Amino acid sequence: MECNAEFGEYWPFIVIMPVDASKRAKYMLTLFSSSTSLEILNLFKWNGELCQKEIILTLSHHSNKTVISTLKKLVELRILSESTKVIQHNNRVVRMKCYTLTEIGRWYNLLFRDPRTLDRETLRRSVTELLTWLLNRFLAYGGELNIDIRKHVCGT
Repeated sequence: MECNAEFGEYWPFIVIMPVDASKRAKYMLTLFSSSTSLEILNLFKWNGELCQKEIILTLSHHSNKTVISTLKKLVELRILSESTKVIQHNNRVVRMKCYTLTEIGRWYNLLFRDPRTLDRETLRRSVTELLTWLLNRFLAYGGELNIDIRKHVCGT
């Protein structure tokens, strides 16, 4: 497959955003106004879990308050999901906040990586999940707007 020279170094990323315009602005500002959000997203493996303590240790060049505040914002935006683990440590019960990428979070995690460096299975799975999600959304919107998607896709 030959690429147009103008687009040869570009990858067709799709940015998933909230419908409400004010929420979209908050979303964009949270994700792109600080490198901390991107650094946190880049720490995650596709289906991995990271606990707050290890995130703070890894991003020690940021204050704990900055990291915790950013984690809260990413949870609020539903890019990360939060859980609490209870562990025994030195005869004490300790609660640890841990995080995983949500479905949308996984897509943003990939958005900030070079697709040429990803393993093919992760890339294949993420593109398949995203396209399935998008097609379902387009079918729903097509029905609401009285658009016959089959007519436009099949050319009939």
